[in-house]
Amino acid sequence: MTQALGEVLDERAQPDLRVRFGLLALKSTEIAFAARHIRLAGVDLGADEAQGLVRIRVVLAELNSAAFRADAECVMADPERRPVAERLSRLLANGGLLVRVAPMAVWTPDFSVFHRDDRAFAAIFGFHWFQRPFPESGPAFATVCGADGAELAGARFRELWSGAYDATEAVRGMLDEAMAKAPGLAVPLQPAV
Repeated sequence: MTQALGEVLDERAQPDLRVRFGLLALKSTEIAFAARHIRLAGVDLGADEAQGLVRIRVVLAELNSAAFRADAECVMADPERRPVAERLSRLLANGGLLVRVAPMAVWTPDFSVFHRDDRAFAAIFGFHWFQRPFPESGPAFATVCGADGAELAGARFRELWSGAYDATEAVRGMLDEAMAKAPGLAVPLQPAV
């Protein structure tokens, strides 16, 4: 039996979880992410980090459309955060971002799996919160591990993914609606040709 060792981080780690996530994204062609729920305001994927990604798959335990719409409208109205949401909208339109919902599934904790050359090479397990300040008093732990942990997480992600239903078009529609309402944007972004 091989014991997979990982690095444990908390909300005070330097470099923090956000930086480490970005460094792994730079090395990846795909990210698979399993979260109970997601706040668009917390998504912070930079253009350079998304540049080499061919696909991002997200499986959620819940997707509250009213909360997501409100969150999307706030993000689109914020000039600093809007570029990230626009990038996500383009990825949705181009098929590079796929979203599924698995309301009957339960997993603990949230996790993300990073792939390169069709192989899982790293994973993060734990609370994925990138904004500052951290919303809780702490501690908030996350573990970053290598290929052994990533392969296990990848297998479990595939199980969740196969049992979930597609919500990609619903998410795209909600983002498009928020973009249409945002100041300075008259029409939703179209796929790049």
